[in-house]
Amino acid sequence: VDDARLRRLALETAQVVQAKASHAALEIRAVQRTWPRARAMVICRSRRAVATWTRSLRRLELRTYGAFSGALSDGLDESKLNPLLALNEAEVVVVCGKLEAGYDDPLLACLIVDRHVSAPA
Repeated sequence: VDDARLRRLALETAQVVQAKASHAALEIRAVQRTWPRARAMVICRSRRAVATWTRSLRRLELRTYGAFSGALSDGLDESKLNPLLALNEAEVVVVCGKLEAGYDDPLLACLIVDRHVSAPA
């Protein structure tokens, strides 16, 4: 296993993501105290991280929708991850590489980036 892959795997473990999600939930709730209808977006490293972040934020009682295309190796897809929640009902949307898709919500007030960000070419 190369160093970069090992670092990526370590950053996506459930315990690490839960700790980051706890901090993110505090920030999201702080924004919502000022703007109660405010929504947040979390941008992750991978589709697997979308699922982990989504579950972690739900444990913290935030209505969270995980959005990604395709399916993971275990068969998990977007519809299975979000069986009881529609995108427009979510307080938090967790994505991986969907900034280009143009998610446009006037209530989006908090952006959490949990991935490497590089300058465009």
